[in-house]
Amino acid sequence: MSDRPYAIDDGMIRSEPQPFGEVVRRNAAVSPDGPAITQDGECLSWMELNRRTLQVAHGLKGLGIEPGAHVAVLGKASVAVLELLHGCAWAQAIFTPINWRLASPEILKVVEDSQAGILFVSAECWARLALAPKSLPGVTLVLLDGNAQTGTLAYTAWRDAQSDAAFGLTIDADTPAIQLYTSGTTGMPKGAVLTHRYFMNCGAFLAGADEEFFGMKPGEEILVYYPMFHLGGITMHYYPAIRGCGSVLLHEFDAGKILALFDRHRVPVLPGVPTMLQSMLGHPSFASANLSSVRYCLYGAAPMPKALREQLMETLGCGFIQLYGMTESNLVTCLMPEDHRGDAPKAASVGRAVPGVSLKIVDPAGNVLPAGEVGELAIRSHIMMDRYWRRPQDTVKAFRDGWYLTGDGAYIDEDGYVFLKDRIKDMIISGGENIYPAEIENELSQHPAVQSAAVIGVADDRWGEVAKAFVVCEPGQSCDEAELHAFLAVRLARFKLPKHYAVIDALPLNGTGKIDKMALRRRSRAVFEARAGAAAAAR
Repeated sequence: MSDRPYAIDDGMIRSEPQPFGEVVRRNAAVSPDGPAITQDGECLSWMELNRRTLQVAHGLKGLGIEPGAHVAVLGKASVAVLELLHGCAWAQAIFTPINWRLASPEILKVVEDSQAGILFVSAECWARLALAPKSLPGVTLVLLDGNAQTGTLAYTAWRDAQSDAAFGLTIDADTPAIQLYTSGTTGMPKGAVLTHRYFMNCGAFLAGADEEFFGMKPGEEILVYYPMFHLGGITMHYYPAIRGCGSVLLHEFDAGKILALFDRHRVPVLPGVPTMLQSMLGHPSFASANLSSVRYCLYGAAPMPKALREQLMETLGCGFIQLYGMTESNLVTCLMPEDHRGDAPKAASVGRAVPGVSLKIVDPAGNVLPAGEVGELAIRSHIMMDRYWRRPQDTVKAFRDGWYLTGDGAYIDEDGYVFLKDRIKDMIISGGENIYPAEIENELSQHPAVQSAAVIGVADDRWGEVAKAFVVCEPGQSCDEAELHAFLAVRLARFKLPKHYAVIDALPLNGTGKIDKMALRRRSRAVFEARAGAAAAAR
């Protein structure tokens, strides 16, 4: 395969998105009374959101927040969090959301790493984590809800005391807008610095494409239930907003509430990672839910088992679009609706490169591999993070000659479609053979009694590493190791077969809804150490 880009014609880009803050001001001018954010039954208009956004910006400046400073935010998705997102843009500060699922010491490390001079925190997180002003010296603390406590400010009172005068400035698209911390499952999270242009360039494709792609019209609304510390939460609000569409905001994912809101708001787009969609499909109210308004289902962040995809397509009867990307690069590829229809051979892929993105597959030495050969997916894009915050060496290591190394094992076929195999770091090397857990997981998901599965590598004296499968059974079903092994034996090469199986109640998920394989590794190690200890005691 040559070093040529696999990219869709840039002529598909049709719109000119605005930076955060500016998009709210534009919508307030075009549709002042239109719904901007709805949460818990209360609706905020674009005009009111714009006013509050300006108040937040003036308030930040009044507290001494300089351009380029970090504003840390800790709390579930809320109207206040989105006010801060857009207010930071006018204050030229960097919106820095923190994973509210982290433990208190982890949160303190992120605040320290970001060098944030201010932390907005929900009352729930404040109480649960037992945070206190003394644990964050030099940091201004603002409670997002409830009354102020000793050493803190109350958000609503603070915001309402500020001016709502417009700013006479143009937001520089190349200045940092947001800093998102990676999940950190292998160590201290890294802060990816993302500029306004990073979002605008991707938004030009997503929001500017015609009715056949995103399908949203001005005045319609989208449900936002991804966490705001995740790229999906930010983008599912921002991209529809470019087209004048409002957000129906949930504090967190709740399948039952989501299904009820679809009928009430006639939502045209259903976004979700596979675990979310699986939860909706299995919810008792799914059968009676009115999803007739849904024109497209957008999914990504993790592979979707074929059986789940086919069941959803049959049930929903809408167009399906798969989006593949990551925090560092935003959107990379897209699998369009026509590639999902019937027994489409490309349905197992993640699609082709979106406008402005070039792809290649490389070996460990950086050599470009031919079509169909598995290696590491590398990308070059105009939608790319600025850098890792305070980690210049990590930034340099992430790139090779201007190409970002994704860490994903994949191959590209002759038509430019990308087929993911697994994370390079998750690849199992057993007796010198490479085993991709995703391949085993895909086969296990075809078993009628299996709801979901995850595979990791575990140490083995003979082979170095072998595969271990964790399986969750369908409700009312059961399966044992022998049955699963026999099922896989006729589908996979012998060296790929798991040597160990564990049937569990549920797979652990991280903050973004992905399967937490680090937690599975810890669980597996604990079992091994317990058995080793028992064996030693018996001797």
